[in-house]
Amino acid sequence: MIGFDTLAAAGLIDEQRPMNLKDLAGVALGVDNWGKGSQAFGYKEGPPEEILARNAARPTKAHLGDLWGDEGMGPYCARDVAYTHMLYESQKPQLREEQGLSKLLKYLTLPGLEAFGEIEKNGIYLDWEYAAESENILSIRADEAEQELLEAIDSDLLDEWYEKGLTTKEKKAGATIPEKPVLGNEHFLRALLFTDERGLLLNPISFTPARHEPRVDEGSLKELDHDIPRSLIELRQARKNLSFFDQWREWRCDCGRVHPYFNVLKGGGGDGDDDRGGTVSGRRSCDRPNMQQVPKFALMRGCVSAQPGWLFLEVDYSQLEVRIMAWLSGDETLLAIYNDPDGDVYRHFASVANDIPESEVTKEQRNKAKPIVLGLLYGMGWRTLQKYAASQYGVHFTEAEAETQHRLFFSTYIGVARFHLQQKRLVNANLQVESPTGRIRHLMDILSYDKFIRGKAERQAINSPDQGTGGDMNLASIIELMGFTEFYEGLDPAEVRVVGDVHDAIHFELRLDTWRANAKKILEVMEHPRVLIEKLVGAPFPLPMVAEGTVGARWGQGQGFTLNGSAKIMALADIEIDPRWGEHRFDEELGYYKLPEGVA
Repeated sequence: MIGFDTLAAAGLIDEQRPMNLKDLAGVALGVDNWGKGSQAFGYKEGPPEEILARNAARPTKAHLGDLWGDEGMGPYCARDVAYTHMLYESQKPQLREEQGLSKLLKYLTLPGLEAFGEIEKNGIYLDWEYAAESENILSIRADEAEQELLEAIDSDLLDEWYEKGLTTKEKKAGATIPEKPVLGNEHFLRALLFTDERGLLLNPISFTPARHEPRVDEGSLKELDHDIPRSLIELRQARKNLSFFDQWREWRCDCGRVHPYFNVLKGGGGDGDDDRGGTVSGRRSCDRPNMQQVPKFALMRGCVSAQPGWLFLEVDYSQLEVRIMAWLSGDETLLAIYNDPDGDVYRHFASVANDIPESEVTKEQRNKAKPIVLGLLYGMGWRTLQKYAASQYGVHFTEAEAETQHRLFFSTYIGVARFHLQQKRLVNANLQVESPTGRIRHLMDILSYDKFIRGKAERQAINSPDQGTGGDMNLASIIELMGFTEFYEGLDPAEVRVVGDVHDAIHFELRLDTWRANAKKILEVMEHPRVLIEKLVGAPFPLPMVAEGTVGARWGQGQGFTLNGSAKIMALADIEIDPRWGEHRFDEELGYYKLPEGVA
């Protein structure tokens, strides 16, 4: 059991600080950087015995005196220990003043560190045959897409840039095409898209601030209404997808699993970014390899599997961020929607926007409502909504339509509008906001003279309590399910393994013969995480937090269910598992592993 952790406490006290001992000691204690002395050590340099062997060429008493002397490892380690203890002493009174943070540290963060230590040991099972087939198909598709794109470009323009891209070594070898892809050269892309007469001569969307050159990033390319920019985006994504296979091979263990590192503690400053650490909102990040960014299609996610005799279970919350906003804002309309077992906020807003009963809302109308709800929930203006809907959902609004939808949303959900205004006032008055779990987000950018930076801080004041609470709900569920709380002894690790979390979802491996009882317990805990409700919030949720499971042999390929079922999804008790689910075979035409004949 972890009694205290200075980095964990520091990340809660001020999530904007760099999270390392030297910087923290410099700020809190006023000490200088004490370095590593004259000795090189750390995981990159190798295990301790190798380091000592290299540094101590002659194991004499005199040499050992140098090793542990004034410039050696001994004083360095002593300072590490001393400053860690001094940080602890300085943090205790701060935590006493902020009881919400103290509870968050005790009941959530420290148990979470222990839980994720076990999760990292469990690792994630990858089907390497599936991965090899997937990589081969994706590689062929990427090469074909690149060739089609090159054939659509003026040959003289290509030849000119091929020559420019050749290195001296390549020229001497007689090469005519550079090894570095020309389609990755931003100068070539500017010529192709905007400036060269042999190119497209499109109108740029935006410009770089320093040189005022047309931007060729993905967001700018998406706004160009032309097939070639769209093909460039698809090609970039295809190459990025292939990079995951390299990561997996790099971190593969002899057992066939990968053991990613989940960053529970906040890493560095910034807007939700991680610096080898969790995000400032409280959610975990992941690396070595990053399993939280695996693309959402079967050729990629299907590589993540369960070993023979086990099932893969993903449990996600249904519309969690909107449910939490209903809780935070107290909006009566949203609360009524979610207290109805079949309530659906996207269908509700679509019915309002189209002035029709919910029963008549089409799938297209519901899909059009989704970016409006998710975008405006977090304080977007109508102009940003217009871009967000187009780039993320392929939904196109005119300026007049976007402005109308903006007004309609906030007049429909008045409590959300009041909450937004309240959060803006709070951050301007206090320079920080707090979530129901006691997590604090400091937003000093609200003092900026730049109205755009201030606006961003106000949006973060709206977003942070919602996102932080969602991350804390997941973590509370994980530590309860793994037995790191007083409320439950935890699931049997011989029958259930927690293998990671991805945003609002938690991933499990379940033994085939006991999967149903364990899945039931998982959903029950996730819908009512007692450590969060009783220790942190101190009150029950004012609406149901519905957990939805998907069980199968692979990530993203299985049957969906909830505890009790609904008009849209089956109940857990009605799910039938065929023991042959492990007998997948690859179907190249379909692009994924399909079940053998006769398996549902």
